[in-house]
Amino acid sequence: GGDGWARAVLLLCPLRLGLPAFHAPYAPGLAALLALPQCAGMLGGRPRRSFYYVGVQGAGEGARVLYLDPHTHHQPALGYAPAHGARAPLSAADVRSCHCATLRQMALVEIDPSLAIGFLLRTRDDFDAWVAAARAICTEGPPFLALTQSAHGGARAGKSASPAAGGATDAEKACTPSGGGASADESEEDDDIVFV
Repeated sequence: GGDGWARAVLLLCPLRLGLPAFHAPYAPGLAALLALPQCAGMLGGRPRRSFYYVGVQGAGEGARVLYLDPHTHHQPALGYAPAHGARAPLSAADVRSCHCATLRQMALVEIDPSLAIGFLLRTRDDFDAWVAAARAICTEGPPFLALTQSAHGGARAGKSASPAAGGATDAEKACTPSGGGASADESEEDDDIVFV
């Protein structure tokens, strides 16, 4: 894009939000993260069941998550004629198999405490908006996701670059074709976003 990022970043954050069961005070923050426009969904489930959570309805401890069950079997809808390798039109039954007739949902507080939430950050603006929103969300309630900027790996003593001072984060460098376009001096002073 015009912001210098050559590709998007899919950020997956594995979390454990409780020991034997999901700790309900985490629900408002997790529901708010799921509602962000950058959220790509969440992997998790219930004990002995796996789900892909695609959305959230409501807020707080009363929030409900909308999910898909990857174990639901459907006839493949390939649309190819095997004899000729040519594309054949999909039947109405094929098309129906690609859509859900009803949304599956459950209370957010009923999910398994081991999960991974994903964020698709397409541009620098997406990244900046996500960092600001995630920081605001994670300062309310019990902390479960921490975002910090820290200099590491070859930074000179007494100096630390910051995005405001023109330094590039590792996420920015990964998304720019030239590795951030930083000079040799700047490349040793880059900031990182670190997830704990």
